[in-house]
Amino acid sequence: MDLHQEGIELMKEGKWEEAANCFNKAIELEPSNPLGYANFGNLLVAVNDLERAKAFYQKTIELDPTFAAAYYSLGNVAYEESLYDEAAAHYQKAIQNGLETNEVFAMLGISFMNMEQTKLAIPYLQRAVELEPSDVDATFQLGIGYAKNEFFDLAIEQLEKVIELSPNHVDGHYNLGAAYAMGTENKEKAIEHLKKTIELEPRHDFAQSLLMMIESN
Repeated sequence: MDLHQEGIELMKEGKWEEAANCFNKAIELEPSNPLGYANFGNLLVAVNDLERAKAFYQKTIELDPTFAAAYYSLGNVAYEESLYDEAAAHYQKAIQNGLETNEVFAMLGISFMNMEQTKLAIPYLQRAVELEPSDVDATFQLGIGYAKNEFFDLAIEQLEKVIELSPNHVDGHYNLGAAYAMGTENKEKAIEHLKKTIELEPRHDFAQSLLMMIESN
């Protein structure tokens, strides 16, 4: 087992100091190998030292500008710091350099959603859901993206999938009820999902207000 693999195994066991020693040795032996810096960055993220992690990921990219996973990791650090525009830029670089996972497309889409750029978010969320149909968060965000652009039929389709995957998803039921209320004539479905929202979260003020409005008409 090489030092990189040994360090990763030690990380899985929560042996942070021993893992750090492995990655340090790997860097000393091969200072121009980007993998050592990337692994050390992952270790620092695991112990929540995000600032130092950034420096190691940046060193990784300095040594290998095509190291897609380092861009993805930088995106995650920026996302954790609520720097969504910076996160999106890093995720885009990861994709440009060949990373095509459900996670990178989902995180890019969700970053755009957090910036209220829903039209930009939709294609990335669509791709994320294509790659991993059981991704509840990406499916939910795609439904919200459609709803915000008034594609209510598409929103309902995605939000119904959310409920299939996670039957007690409070936000899924609420937004599904809202989509039925705003985009269809199906009051019964709207009421059903709003009542389910309140059953799951009795103090859900938005659901209560919308339900009262529908039932009073």
